[in-house]
Amino acid sequence: EFAELGAFIDMPVRRYSSGMRARLAFGLSMGLGFDWYLVDEITSVGDAAFRKKSLEHFRSRLQDAGLVMVSHSPGTLREYCSSGLVLEAGQATYFEDLEEAIRVHERNMDAALETPEDADPAQPEALCLEARRLLRHGDPAGAETFVSQALLRHRDDAALHALAGDIARQLGDAEAAIAARRRATCLRSDPEDYLVLGQILDKEGRGEEAMAALREALSIDPDHHAARYALGRALYRAGEIAEAERMLRAVVATGPANAGAHRVLARIADDREDFAASLAHHAEVARLLPDKPSFLMGYAR
Repeated sequence: EFAELGAFIDMPVRRYSSGMRARLAFGLSMGLGFDWYLVDEITSVGDAAFRKKSLEHFRSRLQDAGLVMVSHSPGTLREYCSSGLVLEAGQATYFEDLEEAIRVHERNMDAALETPEDADPAQPEALCLEARRLLRHGDPAGAETFVSQALLRHRDDAALHALAGDIARQLGDAEAAIAARRRATCLRSDPEDYLVLGQILDKEGRGEEAMAALREALSIDPDHHAARYALGRALYRAGEIAEAERMLRAVVATGPANAGAHRVLARIADDREDFAASLAHHAEVARLLPDKPSFLMGYAR
């Protein structure tokens, strides 16, 4: 009941989406009382309503229990923790002042992305590290310079081309992003490359190419939830309603918290004046995204 799995509770867990598994795991964890909680990054999962419920329940547990949290998110640590322990190169250092622990960790992260003193700055590995560091610090133009130099030496490195595509997207150069991701797909069979390629193509209005890329992602990983949803949405835009509906129904069957899929299914039901189905999907969107006025308006209409 807490995980909101409904009838899915009787399905094999291997059929669950990652979100369903996470909600089940969280529900099980909250079903037992502990003196201390060990938390790896995540304190809540699922849609907005479920996250709110989970956080409230979790915070109530912390009134009578301690917490050890592992996280790279300073905001989350500030919310839950009062002191910190930084692990670096196998050595742990304790800080009573949480802010000091965060400052040390961030310095360590920056140093990890900097070129070692004894490294050849012209080597692709060093160039790639500098590109990632600059991208992380919000300088995609600077990152592009370094990744371009790295690609001159390693033209067949798929990860470098994928990074170049990410940089191009941040720079607003869709054509360069498409070309880079296409090159990555030629060098390796990774569904994520095809997914990102399909998403960029779809955003640029190149529906046929987008659907081809997304179908390729699903041929590599038939259970890729994000690719299935992206393909269903692209099919709807292309007017292939029956196939879009089939695809999106499969999405909500394995991941019922996908509000986007429910929105498109609501539109499909609207178009054929199946208002009972439309209302059901709009209601689900309103439940999943209660803080979005435009989605609530769809429900109201």
